[in-house]
Amino acid sequence: MPFFISYFFTKVNILRGLSLSDTCQFYISYVKIKSMDKNLQKQLKKKLEAEKLRLTKDLRSFAKKDPKMKGNWFTRFPFFGTNRSHKDEGAEKIEEYEKLLPIEHNLELRLKDINKALEEIKKGVYGKCKNCNGKINIERLKAFPEARICMKCSRRK
Repeated sequence: MPFFISYFFTKVNILRGLSLSDTCQFYISYVKIKSMDKNLQKQLKKKLEAEKLRLTKDLRSFAKKDPKMKGNWFTRFPFFGTNRSHKDEGAEKIEEYEKLLPIEHNLELRLKDINKALEEIKKGVYGKCKNCNGKINIERLKAFPEARICMKCSRRK
């Protein structure tokens, strides 16, 4: 980063209330994020895309996409066939539906996180903590590629 940009960068962060050492740490993290190994980033992107396909397939098995709201899914009410008594079938459908709702919600949230991570890769900001702007540990990204915050910030919550 050229001197005048780093000087401006430092001034802005100090005005935002960051100390000079925090600003330096932020700058170092910024440079490290920009220089993340491209092969590693490709591997993580492939992992994210594979997980996205798996989650989409799982969701399609019992839910359908909401045509009006991007990223939202509706759990379909289960169908067990016609060779059952009316009372048993109704109770089982409701029970099955109630079991699928939290699963659908969890898969939907994970899919949303994966889409955000893929978007960050496109923008070139992947691996940056959303809370402290520090670098997310590479080992964390390998284990949990859709991570949006570093371990330090994760422990605070």
